[in-house]
Amino acid sequence: MSRISSHRLFTIALPLALLAGSVGAAESQRLTFVACPVFQDTNTVPCWLAEYQGETYFLGIQTDSGGWTPPLQGHQVLVESVVTAQPRVCGGIVLASAGSVFDKRPSGKSAGVDLPQPPVISTMRELDSSCRTMLPENPRYNTLEPRRGPGPGNAQIAGLQPNAGAPRAAAEPLKPPFAAKTFELHYEFDSELAGLTINKLQEALKYADDIKAKAVEVVSHRASVKLSNGKQLDEIPKIAELRAKELANVIRMFGLPKGTELKVRFVADAQVGNGIDDWTRRRSDIIVTP
Repeated sequence: MSRISSHRLFTIALPLALLAGSVGAAESQRLTFVACPVFQDTNTVPCWLAEYQGETYFLGIQTDSGGWTPPLQGHQVLVESVVTAQPRVCGGIVLASAGSVFDKRPSGKSAGVDLPQPPVISTMRELDSSCRTMLPENPRYNTLEPRRGPGPGNAQIAGLQPNAGAPRAAAEPLKPPFAAKTFELHYEFDSELAGLTINKLQEALKYADDIKAKAVEVVSHRASVKLSNGKQLDEIPKIAELRAKELANVIRMFGLPKGTELKVRFVADAQVGNGIDDWTRRRSDIIVTP
């Protein structure tokens, strides 16, 4: 058997290694940009797209209230995403979330393939009259199978709940010593409303009530996003203050446990984004102290 020289092995292996590396990089490519959202009609539910640097990207489909929140026309949108290798949907390269607290239940399928978690989307504050593109239905894009919302079961139709008579096991009460605990709420870019993570506030107030907390402290932050073009996009200077005040008002509305002090502060300096997990920096911390 003839022997292959080490030099020849190297010249064969190097291009293969480079090819494998380029494929891996493409599959994990992160993409963060600002663009106008594009509404694409279909025979089922609308597609939402965006165009960036001459390419069309698929953001998600319009679904029920428990699903992904679509962009608003008349505004640009910030897209924080990972490029997938899935087949194009509505003519666009499919983008997904890099794994975040904004993830929702899968929204459906396209041509029998499950759609991924949509990217993190933030509607920009400023009006932009150029962002009103609505494309008519195109038979090529009639491949969507949106998920169905929860429907009533027989027991619900009859006015009964499943296992209505079955007793529920009581939650075991917390026992001292209690520890300070932090609950994080995350935001869309430039927004003071933590609608998608408000459940963390409810968890914080329940914990405060369970341990008869001395204090609940709100600390809100501001951040920037590193775009794929290398630029840093800063949130408005007052956003940390707005988040702190809004969250404090909601806490007062929900009601603090008796004897618990509410403290509120904010950090005005923007935490610098890295283009990977910038959404984690747009947050408010609720610190519950026993």
